[in-house]
Amino acid sequence: MITRNLVSVLVMFLILGLGGLIVGLLIALPLVTIPLPLVANLVITGGQSITAGLILRALLFLAFIPLAIFLGGVLRAYILASWTLTYRRLILASELTPTVLTDLPGEA
Repeated sequence: MITRNLVSVLVMFLILGLGGLIVGLLIALPLVTIPLPLVANLVITGGQSITAGLILRALLFLAFIPLAIFLGGVLRAYILASWTLTYRRLILASELTPTVLTDLPGEA
């Protein structure tokens, strides 16, 4: 089944794989900005006090994690549903091939 539709499977792999990678990176991008309050606090105070930066960093992290988990779940559900629908379409396409019935020479 897959060998007959290898091009379709590869196209879907590229679309869903690269699309999922890009969207996953966009979802994880705010995790890069979470340490910025700590770094800014260290630069401004000269390393004297890091408590404000740590508290703000922890609050940002705790606020972002549920959103990231939700968006990651939505992305995963979309990708898995797309693969399921692709599989169903490829199976349907192969089952609907016409069968030619020929008359046998001894029957009339």
